[in-house]
Amino acid sequence: WAERYTGTLEDVFELQERLARHIVEALRVTLTADEDRRLAARQIPDARAFDYYLRARQDVYRMTQAGLDRAFALANQALEITGPNALLYATLGEIHFWYRSTGIRTDEQTLQCAASWATKALELASDCALAFEVRGLIQWQRGDMGGAIRDLGQAVELGAGSYSLWWLAYVCAEVGRMTEARRYSERLMSVDPGHWISRAAQAWVALLSGEFGAAVVAGRSVADLTGNEPMAKVFLGMYSAYAGRKEEACDLFGQVAAAGEAWSSVGAIYGAALRQDREAFRRAVADSPLLKLARMDKEFSWWLADGFALMGDMDNALRWLESAIDLGFVNHRFWSEIDPFFVPLRTDLRFQALMDRACDKQRAFAG
Repeated sequence: WAERYTGTLEDVFELQERLARHIVEALRVTLTADEDRRLAARQIPDARAFDYYLRARQDVYRMTQAGLDRAFALANQALEITGPNALLYATLGEIHFWYRSTGIRTDEQTLQCAASWATKALELASDCALAFEVRGLIQWQRGDMGGAIRDLGQAVELGAGSYSLWWLAYVCAEVGRMTEARRYSERLMSVDPGHWISRAAQAWVALLSGEFGAAVVAGRSVADLTGNEPMAKVFLGMYSAYAGRKEEACDLFGQVAAAGEAWSSVGAIYGAALRQDREAFRRAVADSPLLKLARMDKEFSWWLADGFALMGDMDNALRWLESAIDLGFVNHRFWSEIDPFFVPLRTDLRFQALMDRACDKQRAFAG
């Protein structure tokens, strides 16, 4: 790190490769022929297009409509320069996945569009790591957790890096493979300790392990590192609620509800549930697009189940918990032992039947 590297913007790719090779030499690492080829590869050969791509990536992970709209425009500007390009196609696929996953666009066509871009990327470059990541995310969204883990693992093998490791930790935790989830989270922290996704993986694994205090600490780091984006506040609010920090959670959900982004429905519903405000909860649910999205999204199903359980509506709580399980969130121990809001459900025979179903599904993803 004591060396100086100088050059123009047009030299950026040569400088990037030279620095990477110096790091390889310093670490005394021996590259395979395939790794050497990938190190020298120029997935986006034009410096200006590469700049558009990097800015698009920054906006994608804001996970707001404004951020995704900017990312979409930037990726298309890059494509105007490069022509057909696998990495940019995969980026468009990722943008459409997030449009769907955050509830900005809840139609199936948006997810199909994401899949189409991933397919186009792989047709151009069969080793496009981001395309495998996007395909894995689509399978996760559709409840094919085994397929998601395979494709995300392939993305990691191809060098996709931090985001694929984050998603592997996330998905493995949802299917109860906690040892693997923790391993991926620790690996992510070791290779990218300064990135918010490393803290996000830590928080998620801690939550599903019942370590609520640790989840709050890591979740607060995510919020700080992302500039308090709405998604980060939603998850920090969740972690705070599970840790029994009701006032902190209600404050965070109130901020999200007032922001007017796609996440605002979660803030309004969960905030009302924690305050035990039945009228506000009824209004928030009635006015929310979340019900439509929750039918196709396991996390939103879970959050609705928690909300209804907090309000004492066991029938709806069980209905939405069943939806989360059917969509692939089958961490049996979390449901039956850890989630504090489901305590009133655990004596219900219908809950026991759902736990049996979760156990059967979890065994299928045992790995």
